Amino acid sequence: MFRTLKRMLTRPRRLPGGSAPLWQVIAMVTFGWGGFAFILGFVPTYSPVALWLGIAVCAVTVVAFATISLELWPERVLLHWFKRVFISNSWLFLVLGIGIRAWTALVPEWFWGWVALFGGMCLFAWAFPALYPRLSARLYREQMYPETPLGRGCLTVAWFLFPLGPSLGIYLPRYGYGNLRLLLAGVLFTVVAIGGVQAFAHQLWRRRPWAQAEPSAEREG
Repeated sequence: MFRTLKRMLTRPRRLPGGSAPLWQVIAMVTFGWGGFAFILGFVPTYSPVALWLGIAVCAVTVVAFATISLELWPERVLLHWFKRVFISNSWLFLVLGIGIRAWTALVPEWFWGWVALFGGMCLFAWAFPALYPRLSARLYREQMYPETPLGRGCLTVAWFLFPLGPSLGIYLPRYGYGNLRLLLAGVLFTVVAIGGVQAFAHQLWRRRPWAQAEPSAEREG
């Protein structure tokens, strides 16, 4: 899903709606983003505020996808670029929210501390390609196509843990490890969100409308 979404958002001009009916695009976004909005609202416990926030993000994302699919205002390149920025970050916002809710369930009085900490890390990850283009290109390659033992090890752990997530979420509390479930969820979702922000930002920053045509270090990767 991560690589598919990356390809969708980083095409120079078009998203899948150019070759797919609008209803398919809307259905894909509704179920994809809506699923994460549902998780945000009900995990680890039901929160009407979190659920409505997730629904609002999902609705705005559907509108953004639809305008790109219908190719409205095709001459406004900067507007289309900002739409892609919003779409990629809206999904990661839901992922980050799930992680923050897990951390908050562990330490409820630190809610705003978690928001500030992980929100700040995401902002730094978004600015990372502009601040450190060469290092950003290397981190991007390690996320997409790991070349080092550390990168391959992290990818292996991720592929191992994510399929086990639902089972761990069900069975760990039964054996008295409810806090471990929350810790794993908090770590996994926040890491995915921060890493995803950096990966999407790296691709989108390279395709910013005001970028110079000359090759440079920040266009590597």
